[in-house]
Amino acid sequence: MKRFLEIFPAFLVLLPTFVVVNIEKTYHGLLEYRHLYGEMIWLFAFPPVALLITLLLIRDWRKASLAALYLMVVFYYLGPLKEYLNSLFPKSLWQSYSLLLPVALVLFIFLTLRLRRRSSKFARTFLFLNTALFLFIIADIGTITFRAWQEKHKSSVFANLFAGVADTAACPDIYYLIFDSYTSSPALKEYFGFDNTAIDAALIQRGFTLFPDSRSNYNLTPFSVGSTFHLDYLMGVDTTVRYTMDKYLPGVLHVYNNPLVPSLEKLGYSIFNHSLFDIRSHPSTVPSFDVWELNLIYQQHNLLKKIQRDIGWLLPAWLQPKQSDVEVYAANRDRHDSIALSHIIQSARLRLNNPRFVYGHLFIPHGPYTFDANGDKIKPVNNLPLQNRMKGYTGQVQHVNRLMLQVTDAILEAATRPTVIIIQGDHGFRFYDPDKKQLEFFNFQAIYLGKNKTVPAIRNMTNVNTFRLIGNLFFGTQLPILEGRTHFLQYQ
Repeated sequence: MKRFLEIFPAFLVLLPTFVVVNIEKTYHGLLEYRHLYGEMIWLFAFPPVALLITLLLIRDWRKASLAALYLMVVFYYLGPLKEYLNSLFPKSLWQSYSLLLPVALVLFIFLTLRLRRRSSKFARTFLFLNTALFLFIIADIGTITFRAWQEKHKSSVFANLFAGVADTAACPDIYYLIFDSYTSSPALKEYFGFDNTAIDAALIQRGFTLFPDSRSNYNLTPFSVGSTFHLDYLMGVDTTVRYTMDKYLPGVLHVYNNPLVPSLEKLGYSIFNHSLFDIRSHPSTVPSFDVWELNLIYQQHNLLKKIQRDIGWLLPAWLQPKQSDVEVYAANRDRHDSIALSHIIQSARLRLNNPRFVYGHLFIPHGPYTFDANGDKIKPVNNLPLQNRMKGYTGQVQHVNRLMLQVTDAILEAATRPTVIIIQGDHGFRFYDPDKKQLEFFNFQAIYLGKNKTVPAIRNMTNVNTFRLIGNLFFGTQLPILEGRTHFLQYQ
């Protein structure tokens, strides 16, 4: 075995294997590999390419293997290094490609010249590299296995939020409908110059109560929905750091492991999840696509794609990012929304003897913008100026308003028992402007309780209190209404 490790450059295979295993360790339980096979192939295809390049410069295959390893390290880790330097020195020369790429090239030339002059067979170097990478992989696999064991044996029993409900037959059907990034009507009026009172009036006519001053508690979807489903603010959420993928994606677990759904099940509720999230024991009924753009995790370790995404507009036309990327995403998103809307209505029309909880989550009116004010399809465009984004947003809002009335009318028409309908934006419009970050919390919120319940006056209603309110009105709880705090999570 030792002889093998001293002779063969197994590190050419072990390094991409380590990258893949390390990514799994970092995002364990959060990756859908069916969306990632193409990116993984890139990682394993690069080593033979790197070896061919170095063999043209160094005719000794052992030396060429070491030079190839250097190219692989640059290919896999220059992107993460750039992100790290950018966090320390934002927008400075120290994190720019104009510095990092020439330095990497100079080091490669220096290494190549040194290797060509050396007569060593590098047996100890091969042994060290092969052994170290093998041990790193084993260590990461051990960590993954331990976490999987922990997850398997972790108690999934939550405190019953609604313990003590005597008459479950009187429990209402509950529909929780999120329209992603839907801001409040007053915000639309003040900052967009758009009058949204038509939908407000239509919902009031149908018996809804509107909360014009409503705000979300978090500005990123997994954390906003997670806090709503936990009926509380989330522990361990740090507002001082930037929410890159390694911090953003774990937020999905706040929704997956929420106490609301198990508590409703204990009351005899049937659960229907037509959202973009999976919930423990209740995966979404809507076929998923790469919602969270998991491919970006792998592209951080693919220097060519990282450069293409970061500064692609500076490259020759044939290397620039394809406009079709946003079109593919938008087509998948719109297909998701169409299916989700259909499933929500189908769930409402089912004849059940027990109450139902229906969670529907549509991506729109969040960009990209694919519907105009009349509901006609338009071509999505990346990197729009703010004024164009705001115009596209208000057009898509008008399309959403028609969908909103369509689904609420279908629910009310099919209702055979007391019904609650909650319509929310998980957060507001993104301005990508630090001076306007508080505007991202203004969100649309309307609640229908039926004719026999009245929504109490709540000053500064926020999403975290949504199911506290429902519990107090229908399940006999006396949960205090929490102070409406907002937590801005920094994003790219």
